[in-house]
Amino acid sequence: MALGLFLALQVAIAEATDGLIAQAVVATIGLGIGVTLLSAEFGFAFAFRQAAEFRDFSIFRAHFLIFGLALPLMVPVIAAGSLFGIPVTGFATPVGPAFVLGALLFGIGMQLAGGCASGTLYLLGGGNAKFAGTLAGFILGSVLGAAHMGFWWSLPTLPPITLFSLGPWPVTLGLEVAVLVVVGWSIPHIAPLPRRLVLGAIALALLNAATLLAAGHPWSETWGFTLWGSKLAAMLGAHPEAWAYWSDGRSLYVGIFADTTSIMDLSIILGALLAAGLTGRFVWRAGGSPRVWIAAVLGGAIMGYGARLSGGCNIGAYFSSIVSGDLSGWVWCAVALPGSLLGLRLRRAIEGFGLPRTHSA
Repeated sequence: MALGLFLALQVAIAEATDGLIAQAVVATIGLGIGVTLLSAEFGFAFAFRQAAEFRDFSIFRAHFLIFGLALPLMVPVIAAGSLFGIPVTGFATPVGPAFVLGALLFGIGMQLAGGCASGTLYLLGGGNAKFAGTLAGFILGSVLGAAHMGFWWSLPTLPPITLFSLGPWPVTLGLEVAVLVVVGWSIPHIAPLPRRLVLGAIALALLNAATLLAAGHPWSETWGFTLWGSKLAAMLGAHPEAWAYWSDGRSLYVGIFADTTSIMDLSIILGALLAAGLTGRFVWRAGGSPRVWIAAVLGGAIMGYGARLSGGCNIGAYFSSIVSGDLSGWVWCAVALPGSLLGLRLRRAIEGFGLPRTHSA
C-alpha cells in the first residue's frame, strides 16, 4: 500500500511541477528519511526527555554523530553557494525574544505530545493514531503563529551568527567538529550507542546532505504544516494573504504537491508506513484515553506556535541549522531543554499517570 501511495504522490508531483525531476528526488529522499526514522526508532524528542528528566545526555551522542558527519558534507557546499550548478543556501536565524520563547514552547509541546515534528510524521506512518491529533494541533498552532508573526518580527533580534561570520569557514568548521568530538566523547554513558542509532545517524546525515542538493536548502518540516493550515484558513474565510508571514505574495499560492517541504513531509509518512509494513511492525493503535489525546493535540498546537516563532522544529531550528553552520541551533537546544522538563510535568498532570522510562519520539 505504501508504495502505491508513493507512486500516486509522484504522479501528483509530476502533474503539479510539469515533471520537475528535483521534486521527485525530494520525495524519494523523504521516503528514505521516513524509513530511517522508523527503522532506527530515531527520536529527537527522546534525547531531550532523557536529559531533562533523568540528567541523562547519552542519547545526545547520536545527535553529535549526525552533526559531526553532516557538517563537513554541507558547510563547504553552502559556502560555495552551489554545486554542479545547483544553487544552495543554509539557514541563518537571528536570535531574539521570539526565537527564545518559540524554542521554550516547542520543548514543552514535544514532551506533552510525546514526539516532535519528525516523530509525529513517522509515528503516524507507523500506525499510532494519536499523532493524527498531534499533527492537527501542529497545523492549528502553526497557523496561529503565522497570523501573529507581524508582531513577533517587530521585536529586536541579534544578527545571525554562523561559521561563515566568525572567520574563515574551514577554520571555524574544524573547530566546531573538534568540539563535537570532545564533548560527545566526554558525555557520561552506561553503554555504547545502540547500533540502530549509529546507523540511523549516518543515514540521516547523508539524507540531509542529499536534501541540500535536491531542494537547495537543508531538511525542514514545519513550513509545510503552516502552508496547509493557511490554505485551509483561506477556504474558511480568513485572509492569510494579509499576514506578514505571507508578505512575499507568492509562497501562499504554491500548490501542496509543488511545495518542497510539503512533499518531504508526506513522503516521510509514507516511508515510515513502508518500513512498518516490510518489518511487520505496522499496528494501528487508537492512541489511548481521551486524556492522552488532549495532551497530543495540545502538545501539537504548542509545538506549531513555537516552531513559527523560532523558525523551525528539532529539524529546521536544531539539526539542519547546526549542520548548515548556523549557531542558533545550539541556543535552540539549550532553551528547549528546560521547556522539555515543563512539558513532561504538564503531560503527567493531563494524562494522570507516570511516564515509563522507555523510548519515544
